Amino acid sequence: MPEFEVILADQAPRPPATLSRRLCEYDDFVRTLRGRQVGKLMPEGSETSRALASRVSRASHRIGRRLTVWTADGVVYFTLA
Repeated sequence: MPEFEVILADQAPRPPATLSRRLCEYDDFVRTLRGRQVGKLMPEGSETSRALASRVSRASHRIGRRLTVWTADGVVYFTLA
């Protein structure tokens, strides 16, 4: 049987980032762009450029901004359409 204990909230480690918090990161990337600026995302670890491009595209739909998204040499680029 597991051992149970009650502790104060400030004694517990913070919970890991939720999916929605991670997705907000992509929303922020899209919101950052102004005029003719181009965003550039480079995959890390096991991420793929296709997954990054998909996340950026979904973020643009969530916040109502049209983007042009493309991939070159494994790097994802995006700009306001």
